[in-house]
Amino acid sequence: MFDEQTPTSASNAPSAATTPTSQPEVNAITPPAADDIHTMPMEYYLGANTVAATNSGKPIQARPAVGAQMNAGTAVVGKKKWVNYVLIGGLVVVVGISAFLLFKSYQKPAATTTTQSVIEDMPEPEPAVVAETDATVEIVSPPEVVVAPETIELKKFDPAELNKFTLGLMLGADGDNDGLTDAEETLFGTDPAMMDSDGDIYKDAEEILSLYSPVDSGAIRLFDKKDIVNYYTNPKYGYKLLYPSTWLIQPLNSDDPNDLMITSNQNEFLDVLVYDKKAAQSLKNWYLEMVPTVNATDLKEYQTLKKLNALESPDGFTVYIEGTSKDKVYAVNYNIGLKEQASFSTVFFMAVQSFELTPVTAVPVSGAKAP
Repeated sequence: MFDEQTPTSASNAPSAATTPTSQPEVNAITPPAADDIHTMPMEYYLGANTVAATNSGKPIQARPAVGAQMNAGTAVVGKKKWVNYVLIGGLVVVVGISAFLLFKSYQKPAATTTTQSVIEDMPEPEPAVVAETDATVEIVSPPEVVVAPETIELKKFDPAELNKFTLGLMLGADGDNDGLTDAEETLFGTDPAMMDSDGDIYKDAEEILSLYSPVDSGAIRLFDKKDIVNYYTNPKYGYKLLYPSTWLIQPLNSDDPNDLMITSNQNEFLDVLVYDKKAAQSLKNWYLEMVPTVNATDLKEYQTLKKLNALESPDGFTVYIEGTSKDKVYAVNYNIGLKEQASFSTVFFMAVQSFELTPVTAVPVSGAKAP
């Protein structure tokens, strides 16, 4: 336990034999037995004033008491503990501050990333234009660019744009220049490389508009070619006309065939409508009353092969035919839809030239409203 102090050996302890006889025997200290050689000497516990120390005549150096040594050791250990406490406390503070800073840096990563992405995607602003004047400097911002939404523009034959949208300017390709478009050459079975397919000195389109066959020499009437054209008769409104046999024909309302559609396989169609008119009113005045934006000089008047009064609209896509009683107007309209070229203009005028009034066999109904 007390290894720091070397115990006094038995050989160095004063012997009882060498003790002067003048001292009383009661003060003699019996030397330790051999088995007790490791026992601490008595002077360690009694200090320098022991009998043995006095009799030997040699001063025995006083040793610190056990309590003093323990107090010194405790003081050193206490200082070490406080140093450890300070170091641990400082380490805790450093770790806490580091954890707080790390938490703050990762608290809102999504918002930071989004903001950075938006900033990177934004185009660089154009520099403002500075207009210098004599008195002041005016900063002119670039004009705001307005992008119109994408739209699909439908073709409308507005009379105000007569010179832009006319049937004569929108005719389809005509390879042999015979008046028939290439699509109509296929429809009527004519030769697309010959102006006169049957060799009778008349161009193919001229024969069709005269209601003759363009593929047969001689006086073969067109309506006899049932594989090419057929007649449609409307008994309720008293008319009939020729149309291509391969086209679809049907009224929009089966109970009232006032509006008839004749549709090709290329989404172009003819439309026949019936309008009411005052018997005393001329066809031209009726039209100008319905479409006041059109000038009278822009209208074309003529008679059909059946001697019916006809009025052609300025754009050439509609022909109005006056009835014999002069109280009805039959409008034959050619519609090309969204296409930019008219592939069946000769078919359109064939229907007009073949238009014929027939007896009314059904109870008449009111005509459609004027355009």
